[in-house]
Amino acid sequence: MSGVKNRNLVARAAVLPWLCVALVACGPLADADRGEGAGADELKRALQPLVDEWRTENGVPGVALVVALRDAEPVAVAAGIADLEAELRMTGQELFDAGSIIQTFVAAALLQLVDEGKLDLDERVTQYLPAFSPGARITVRQLLSHTSGLPDLGDNAGNLEAFFREPGRRWSLAELLDLAAHMPASFEPGTAFHDTGTDFVVAAAILEAVTGSDLASELRRRFFEPLGLRDTYVAGLEEVPQSFISGYLPCGHKLAPTIQAFHGDRVFCQWGGLDLDSTPGLQVATFNTGASGLVSGATDLLHWARALYAGQVLSPAMQQEMLTFDAVRGNRGLGSEQFLPPTGDVAWGARGDSLGVESILLYSPSQDVALLAFANAGDVGNLTYLTDSVLDVLTGMNAVEGPGERTVAELLVNLKDEDPAVRREAAAALGRKGTAAAEAAPVLIQLLADDSDWQVRQAAATAMGWTGPESLVADPLRAAALHDPHERVQWAAQLALSGLGE
Repeated sequence: MSGVKNRNLVARAAVLPWLCVALVACGPLADADRGEGAGADELKRALQPLVDEWRTENGVPGVALVVALRDAEPVAVAAGIADLEAELRMTGQELFDAGSIIQTFVAAALLQLVDEGKLDLDERVTQYLPAFSPGARITVRQLLSHTSGLPDLGDNAGNLEAFFREPGRRWSLAELLDLAAHMPASFEPGTAFHDTGTDFVVAAAILEAVTGSDLASELRRRFFEPLGLRDTYVAGLEEVPQSFISGYLPCGHKLAPTIQAFHGDRVFCQWGGLDLDSTPGLQVATFNTGASGLVSGATDLLHWARALYAGQVLSPAMQQEMLTFDAVRGNRGLGSEQFLPPTGDVAWGARGDSLGVESILLYSPSQDVALLAFANAGDVGNLTYLTDSVLDVLTGMNAVEGPGERTVAELLVNLKDEDPAVRREAAAALGRKGTAAAEAAPVLIQLLADDSDWQVRQAAATAMGWTGPESLVADPLRAAALHDPHERVQWAAQLALSGLGE
């Protein structure tokens, strides 16, 4: 991205007062204010401008943000339209196609099988699927970490035409594995990372082979029913008793010509996008089973995120496996992603990319906050900008120094540590101290200008927005917003600038 992204950012000064009321003097929600009471109303008023702004800037029909603070009831804010033809407004309470978020469930199920002694992450795939010839060179771990080298099924034009010619056709996992087996590998297993749905199609087949149960039944038995996820379904494999939001794809999208070629009489453009609901079967297609096709709602998914990442689903050993990252796959673990918001804190979750709908599900362990954002447009906006903004504001509210916290002097020492993770965490901690850490500004400015690790620069930019002073940090932040080589640092600098002097 060149230059500053065209964003008329909502100043944090306009947001923070409302959030401080909602969270009771910038602390946790009081018992009397949890749920849909006065605190929830104030929180909605605080978050609504962020949602409105994101929708306006990305031009999507509708977007929703749902936040679950600690043990409070989820609070939903939304903007725009859920269904353009029916003129239904978005509320955040809708069911929607959560797409690849299903991969968190599939990975968790396989990791439970490891604990049960029925699966080995480092065993070859052919141990469980003997007929899948590419599996002789691929391990289960490489599937779950997207380092298998398997190509995406949609990369083959013939496959793509077959999928879209009959989107309602029930593709078996065996048929999909056969298609994958006849495609050339993208790279040698374990040498690179490529996010391909084929990995989790194969993973779903392993789950069925080991358990003797079908994917939908197994996920329901292990997770949906025990956790009370009453509005979560595997589309195409089981009936979805409720309608879910419409999905739209830009008319200029690379898949649009293929869809229109076979369904031109049912496809029309409004908002400048294809209405995928007008193509029967497309939203419950089974040509990516295991990799996509989860239909769910905010309450269920937020509960799942907190249960999974707070340690209620997996053993400590398997939790560590899921959330271990390396140089090859970057921020990707086993079926989950690690996010580094501008706050410098870690969040875990997944993106729910699917045809016509985008979503992101996050859990921040440091704040015990679960977030879900979803929009009914495919490949249009980056929802992490919205979730980053929310986490940034929530962190700012809790910038109260507690007992036993490190002093500014101690954190300044850590800013010069050789380990970038230590520098990043120190910058985030300084930001949480607010103006009390203003003396750290010169070192933060130097990190923002010179540090080779973009995540450190991102954390430094955010900290500068909270610590100031404006006279010292404004120009360096503007320079970073314009010229830093990493988009996420540019965004953090812009966000920090919006709150300076308030």
